[in-house]
Amino acid sequence: MKKLLKANNVYLSKTERLFYCDCKIKIPTKYDVQIIDQCFEAMSEIDQKYNSYQENSFVDQINKNSGNWVKVDHQLIGLLQTIKKVSSITSGAYDITSMPLIRLWGFYKEEINSVPSSGDIEKIKQKIDYSKIEIDGNSVKINKGQEIITGSFIKAFAVDKAIEILKENGVEDALINAGGSTIKVINNAEHPTWGIKIPDAKTSVYNEKAEILISNECFSLSGRNENYITIGNQKFGHILNAKTGFPSETSQVGVICEQAFLSDILSTALFAVEPNQFPNVLKKLQENFEFEFYRIENNGFTTKSLCFSSLL
Repeated sequence: MKKLLKANNVYLSKTERLFYCDCKIKIPTKYDVQIIDQCFEAMSEIDQKYNSYQENSFVDQINKNSGNWVKVDHQLIGLLQTIKKVSSITSGAYDITSMPLIRLWGFYKEEINSVPSSGDIEKIKQKIDYSKIEIDGNSVKINKGQEIITGSFIKAFAVDKAIEILKENGVEDALINAGGSTIKVINNAEHPTWGIKIPDAKTSVYNEKAEILISNECFSLSGRNENYITIGNQKFGHILNAKTGFPSETSQVGVICEQAFLSDILSTALFAVEPNQFPNVLKKLQENFEFEFYRIENNGFTTKSLCFSSLL
C-alpha cells in the first residue's frame, strides 16, 4: 500500500489558462522556472494543433472537410487509433463523433427549454459512429455531417508532453493539475507519493479525508456536478452515452494509470457506459489496458479497484 510522505522541497508553481481550464505546474524551487515555461509552450502548441475548438487545427480541418481526406500527423493518428479501440470495447457508448448530440442537448445554448425529442435524438444518432473515422497512412476522413470533439483526451495528451519535458530537464518531483480533472505527477525516493483530494460525488465539496495517493502516474476524474445543463428541475451532465443518445447518469469516475491520455479517455468511457453494460466493458478494458478505477452510480453504489477513504 502506498503511504503519503510529505516532501521537504519548497515548490514554485505557475498557472496558465489552456483548454478552457486552469492548468497548474508545480516543481521544486531548485529548478529553473523556464522549464515550466517550456511545458506551457508545448501544451499551447498542442492546443492550437489538435484541439477541435481551435480554428485550423488538424481536427477542425477534419470536421470542416467531412467526407474528404485530411492529412494530419502521426501523433494524431496514434491517438485516434487508441480512441477507436476504447470506443469499440464500449460498443460505441464512448464516441468522439458525438458533437452533434452535444449540440442537440443544448450544451452550447444560453437557454434550454426542453429535453430533445426521441425522434430528434434518433435522427442525430445516425451521424454518430466512431467506426466511420477512417485512417489511411497519415490521412483521416469522417463521414459527411460528422464532427469530432477532442474534450475527452487532448488536454491529457498535452499533460503527457509536459511531463516528458520535465523529465528531459531532470525534474524528479512535480505535479501538473489540468482543471482538477487531470492530475499527473513525478515522484522520487524523497517524495514517493502525491496525495490527491477527491470531491464528494454529490456536492463536489472536497473533504480532507477523501484522498488518493499516486506515484509517477495520472489521476483522471469524470463527474456531473461541475459541467451540466438544467432542463426544468433536472440536471443533465455533459458526458453522453452515444449509444442511447442521453447524458449518462453515473455520478463520478476516477481512473489512475501511467499515461494521462489513456487515463482521461478511460474515465470518460467508464462514465458513459450504462450500469448493465459496465461489468462486461470493464472486464474487456482491463484485458487491454492497465489501470485502477472507481465508479460511483447515481444511487451511491460504488465499484472500485482502488483503496481510498470510506467517504467514497
